[in-house]
Amino acid sequence: MMYDAAGVPDLWTVMLKRNGHIERLRRLHLPMKGKVDQTVRDHIAIVEAIAAGDPIAAAREVRAHLSRSLAFIEGIRAHYPAEYFRD
Repeated sequence: MMYDAAGVPDLWTVMLKRNGHIERLRRLHLPMKGKVDQTVRDHIAIVEAIAAGDPIAAAREVRAHLSRSLAFIEGIRAHYPAEYFRD
């Protein structure tokens, strides 16, 4: 819905085709303690910014949300076998 609202509906399809590594990261990170609660808080903040008509705040919240996951890459790599991260 966000891609449609932003006027770039095809971007969702492109993103789905190219996000294998990020999807792997998401799936490995989700079971970690506190991740689900943080994800829900992040999504609420994103929706609230959109509902308030504040695209700058929405973009900031999306960036913060994605950055939090990316910040855990090394910890996730240390927790799971190296085979999970080979191309």
